[in-house]
Amino acid sequence: YTLVHRTERASGGQHLALELPWARILYAKAVPLTPAGEHIWNKAVDVRGSIGNYQSEPIFQKAGLTAYNQKRFFTYRTVQKMDWTAPDGEWEIIIVQEEEIEDFKYYGTFVDPCNSEAMAAFIRLTHDKYAEHLSEYFGGTIKGMFTDEIGLLGSIPWSPQLAEFFLELNGYDIREHLEALLFHDAEQAARIRYDYYQAVHLLLLQSYHKQVHDWCETY
Repeated sequence: YTLVHRTERASGGQHLALELPWARILYAKAVPLTPAGEHIWNKAVDVRGSIGNYQSEPIFQKAGLTAYNQKRFFTYRTVQKMDWTAPDGEWEIIIVQEEEIEDFKYYGTFVDPCNSEAMAAFIRLTHDKYAEHLSEYFGGTIKGMFTDEIGLLGSIPWSPQLAEFFLELNGYDIREHLEALLFHDAEQAARIRYDYYQAVHLLLLQSYHKQVHDWCETY
């Protein structure tokens, strides 16, 4: 998974109809702006209720499936869509979504390395199979192993496991402060970014690296 975000500016009375990817909404707020264009973060308005499912491609067919009606109407390509009219003033709309990676190299998708159950399954299906047939060579002919591509992808790394882990570690919900990962002027941006990247590091360490370490220690 990765975080994708979109920002739009709107003036009072302006109607926005924004098409968004089919991905989980983590953060959706409209932030008022000062005349100088600065964000007034403590007066941000939650606009999640203005976003819903939308079938973006209508299709009409004439097909003789029944005797009484040969017309068929379909809708395809499900997306998220925002319909929102800005109150008075100037606003910046910020939407952050959790999107599944669907195109990565030759895999077509990518595993979540912060999911400890997925990583345990990976070890069971790979390392255990090597051990079953080759363990007598461990430490001698086979002196080590190399694993590639284990990491978090995207400019803003993310895992569905992160929000709960972050809350337990830091005592606040990172999903309520995602603006700090995008804007330098967000309140306490430096501290939140530090907490965020530290949580990503510790979660990956726990979910993947420690499990591999513990497996290696058994041989």
